[in-house]
Amino acid sequence: MTTSFTEIDAQEVKNSFPEFYYEGGKFFEIIHKGKPFGIIGMTDIGVGYCNLGFYIHPELRNSMSKELILDIADFPCQLGFKVCLFMTLKTSILKLLHRMQRYGIKYCGKSFEYFCYYKEYEV
Repeated sequence: MTTSFTEIDAQEVKNSFPEFYYEGGKFFEIIHKGKPFGIIGMTDIGVGYCNLGFYIHPELRNSMSKELILDIADFPCQLGFKVCLFMTLKTSILKLLHRMQRYGIKYCGKSFEYFCYYKEYEV
C-alpha cells in the first residue's frame, strides 16, 4: 500500500479546516506516495458503523487514482469498522464512487440532497 494515514488532533482540524470539522470526529492526514494528499474525517455512528468524509487538496484532485480511493475506502476496516458510509453532493465524487461499485462500494440511495454509498468489510 502506497498510502498511509496519520492521526491529526481534532482541534488542529477545527482551526485549519473549520468547514470540515465535526464534533466527535477522528481525523487523519492522507499521505500518498510520500506526500500529503488530504484529510479523512470519520465519525462512529453505531456499533461497527462509521461515516467517512475526505478532503483532497485542490491541486491534487485530478491525480486521484483508483488505488488511492480504495486505500481510503479500506482504511475504516483497519480501525475495526464493519460498514462505512460515504455521502456526497459533488458530481465528480458521485461519478467516482459509482465507478468503484465493482470494488465493493455500493450505492444505497439518496438522503436529503446527499447521494449515499457504503462499503461492507469482512472482519
